[in-house]
Amino acid sequence: MSKKQGTVVENDGMKGSIFDADLTPPASDSIDGDGGVRVANPRVTGGAMVVQEKLAMARAFRQGPTRHEALVWELLRSRRLFGLKFRRQQVIRGFIVDFYCAEHRLVLELDGAVHDDQVAYDRARDAILARAGLRVVRLRNHDLNLDRLKTLVAPLLHSPE
Repeated sequence: MSKKQGTVVENDGMKGSIFDADLTPPASDSIDGDGGVRVANPRVTGGAMVVQEKLAMARAFRQGPTRHEALVWELLRSRRLFGLKFRRQQVIRGFIVDFYCAEHRLVLELDGAVHDDQVAYDRARDAILARAGLRVVRLRNHDLNLDRLKTLVAPLLHSPE
């Protein structure tokens, strides 16, 4: 099952996929070495504590992307978009984001049909990421093309964070 086909579950009145239904990442002081948590590569995560299950899920998502994720990755990889380095399926603040550019603290999320049923959840998730200083750009699957990506990303490269 791909990430975009996850079963929808209720979470405090908001809908979300089974893969990231909990909108509250665990507090760092509640995490210990025996709880399935480790410090991932600090160069990638900024030294943040990351649940091993999330790392495994992100790895699985990278190995089996949706058709649209694979298309966007071809447009982003190897610094093909404005020379920016993007990572795919990056764990940030307990969430797995589709694409992330650390240099500009930019998150690019692809929205397929499943997102029609979880608008409130997506807004709450975006707000959490925004409070962490990240800028989230959402792109509908049916709007995917290089020109659209450039139109959405270019203004963010020159605007204050």
